[in-house]
Amino acid sequence: MAVKHVDLKRKQALPTVAKLVVTIALLAIFTILGCAPAPPYKIEPVVGKENYARIKVFFATDRNRRNTNQPSDIFGIDRGDLSYGTCEVSIPRAHRIGVLESPSIVKLEFREDPIRHVVLLDVSLQDKKKWVFSLVSG
Repeated sequence: MAVKHVDLKRKQALPTVAKLVVTIALLAIFTILGCAPAPPYKIEPVVGKENYARIKVFFATDRNRRNTNQPSDIFGIDRGDLSYGTCEVSIPRAHRIGVLESPSIVKLEFREDPIRHVVLLDVSLQDKKKWVFSLVSG
């Protein structure tokens, strides 16, 4: 009977090399994916007493327009003509990614507060040509 000689150091080194190769491959992928272009919105610095950022968001919607000046009520729930424009949204300084801060009855908050909540501050309607030019030029 022949006794097989097994080199334990070599047998243990193979999984370590495989782990190293996988780690290097993952680092390369994450590095490449991390080089994505900047998001298509601008964050304006917090100025003065405002304790929140104002974000300009481009939109196009086919919701029906309503006859009101209240930003949150400009569009209804029914379909209508295609409308283009920009809106300004507040993002609180204490905003957490993945959370949409809004008033809570549990916290006895009955009104939107831009310092604590994500709030639609303004809506500006534009014609399609002006909207496209603004979108492309940044």
